[in-house]
Amino acid sequence: TLDGSGGLTIGDACQIGTGTQIITHDTVRRTLTDGFYDQIDRTPIEIGDHVFIGVNAVILRGSRIGHHCIVAAGSVVLEDSAFPPYSLIAGNPAVRKGDVEKRRTGRKA
Repeated sequence: TLDGSGGLTIGDACQIGTGTQIITHDTVRRTLTDGFYDQIDRTPIEIGDHVFIGVNAVILRGSRIGHHCIVAAGSVVLEDSAFPPYSLIAGNPAVRKGDVEKRRTGRKA
């Protein structure tokens, strides 16, 4: 699922795995206020160039993923998360597990 209703930028040469969900909106606040807050919250997502996103990853609104990052399969990138370039991102919630720049250049980690 690619939801761009809140704004979505996907850089050049990205690979996005099957089942990945990129969601730029939510209705949590509307639900928690019994409908008194009648808006749908939307925040753009930015994904840099050459990012690999593994199967079944979830990226929530407001997230910023720098260029040349790897998002591991099944990871859940929480709302408003930000990761610098060359990050290895994994987990639920997703955290920075390391740096992948050496992989890009072919050097051993």
